[in-house]
Amino acid sequence: MGPPREINPTYTMNTPVKRLAEMIACMAVLILSIAFAPAIHAASGTWLNTGSANATWSTSSNWASGAVPGATSGTTNADTSTFNTAVGTYGTSGTPIVIDSGRNLRAITFDLAAAGAYTIGTTGGNALLLTSGGAITMNSAVANTETINAPLVLQGANGTYTLTNNATTSSALLNIGGRITGGAAGATVLTLSGTNTGSNTISGIIGNGAAT
Repeated sequence: MGPPREINPTYTMNTPVKRLAEMIACMAVLILSIAFAPAIHAASGTWLNTGSANATWSTSSNWASGAVPGATSGTTNADTSTFNTAVGTYGTSGTPIVIDSGRNLRAITFDLAAAGAYTIGTTGGNALLLTSGGAITMNSAVANTETINAPLVLQGANGTYTLTNNATTSSALLNIGGRITGGAAGATVLTLSGTNTGSNTISGIIGNGAAT
C-alpha cells in the first residue's frame, strides 16, 4: 500500500453536497431580505362612494388607492384623505364613516362640486389624531355642508392645526361636532380660516387635553 492519499480541496468544493449548501445559504439570505424589507405603509387616498358593505375608515376597498390613509400608531403621519365624490350608502349623517382606534393623519380635504355632504365619525366614537401642521379644508368648488363629528386631537408639542372653509357657496358649511383637544404638552394653536361667509360651527368643547 502506498502513502495516504491527500484529499484535493478543489474537488471537495465542487461536490454536489457543497453546491446544495451554497444554494441553501442563498435562499436563507433571500428569505432574510424579504423578512426585513420595509413594510408597505398606507398613503394618501380618495374615498370611494362605492366600496365594501360598511362605512369603516380602515377598510381598504373604501379607498380608490386601495391604501387606507393614515396610520394607527404614532402621531406624525403625513397622509391626506380626500372626499370628492357623491355620498353613497355610507358616509351620510345616518351612517357616518366609522373611525378606528388611533387613526392618525395630517389632513382631510373636501374637493370639487361633486363632493357630497359627508359625516365623519361620531362625537362619542374614536378620535382622529391630527398631525401638527395639517388642515381640514373645504375647497372653493364644494357645494355641500361637510361634518366631522369625531373628536379631534391636535398632536405635537406646541402643535398647530387649521380648519379652513373656502367654499364659494355660503350654504356649504364646515361643521365640527366633536371635542377638540391638544395631544401633547405646549401651547397648541388652532386657526380658523377661509373665505366662506356662512355660519360655520364648532359645537364641541375646545379643551386643553394633554396640552398645557
